[in-house]
Amino acid sequence: MKLSEIAARLDCLLKGRGDLEITGVVGIEDADAGHLTFVSNPKYAAKTRTTKASAIIVSPDFPEIETATLRTPNPYLTFARAVELFYQPPKPARGMDVTARIAASAKIGEGASIGPYVVIDDEVQIGKNCSLYPFVHICRGARIGDNFIAYAHVSVREFCRIGNDVILQDGAKVGTDGFGYAKKDDGSYYKIVQSGIVVLEDRVEVGANATIDRATIGETRIRRGAKIDNLVQVGHASDVGEDTLLCAQVGLAGSSKIGRNV
Repeated sequence: MKLSEIAARLDCLLKGRGDLEITGVVGIEDADAGHLTFVSNPKYAAKTRTTKASAIIVSPDFPEIETATLRTPNPYLTFARAVELFYQPPKPARGMDVTARIAASAKIGEGASIGPYVVIDDEVQIGKNCSLYPFVHICRGARIGDNFIAYAHVSVREFCRIGNDVILQDGAKVGTDGFGYAKKDDGSYYKIVQSGIVVLEDRVEVGANATIDRATIGETRIRRGAKIDNLVQVGHASDVGEDTLLCAQVGLAGSSKIGRNV
């Protein structure tokens, strides 16, 4: 792809040769001729003079250099968009594998891809263009929006609510029982029925083997645009704010409240 075309598609100011042929996006230390790279952290600025990359994404006020540049107010975001010009994740074929088990009362929108050994229980509703990979289990009464992606071994427990454009990575568990017990007079513990649900709003992503517990009563809510990394534990009745990031191995105790953009 010509650098001039990339500049146009990413809405960048091009400085340098627009006829350069770009074959991929690579980190600045590994880039070679034909590669596009980026600098968003000033500590890497000196590497722009030694990199073999054919072009570099930089900020508008970055000093002039011999290498061609694409100038943009947000180099890291532009880098992310540039990667998509050269690579798109493979999409599964539409249709349902013969080993999948779909309850008669379940409702699934058009354009679905349902892989081997997927189980969808009674009264589930899923919107259009869902992709369910092998061994996904959607439990009774769950409600899920459009463009849902659930990778292998995901579980969405009964009556949970999931919005549009939600991604659950391999092994994520949504709506597992909260850790709730009442101590009896003899010192043993009585399990408290976890009657609440989990709500994932639009554009939430949950990482591999992360767990989001259902509330004892009421709901555990992950708000719009929040991203939860691998191996995160969200306790029952927690509330995670919009566009918040929870990095790997974070643990939230029950009823935790996290604000937006944390």
